Amino acid sequence: MNNETPAAVLERARLHIAFNSATSEKKEAFARSVAYLVTGWATSTSWPSAREAVVRRRFACSAGRFSFEEACELLISEHGLIFGPVQDVHREVFEEEMTGNNDSEDLRILTK
Repeated sequence: MNNETPAAVLERARLHIAFNSATSEKKEAFARSVAYLVTGWATSTSWPSAREAVVRRRFACSAGRFSFEEACELLISEHGLIFGPVQDVHREVFEEEMTGNNDSEDLRILTK
């Protein structure tokens, strides 16, 4: 069981991904998703991006059960839910849920 607060995990995740060349929106989606997987709590008062919402859907039953390292390893892949290409599941979430803070390239693809 992780005893860190969601805010502390969020900050660790932001530092972990700081030098990645991804857009700021994808980096924030990564950090928020890591915090969710580790603590089981959403860390934002704004709407999640489509990428964050996909992670929340996919891992809702296991959120809060990941170590920080496991969550980072799961989400860091350039082919995964956060940094990979937009997939059908991203489109589905974008159409069904309120999302915000989406990457501009994602928005271009999702609104076609």
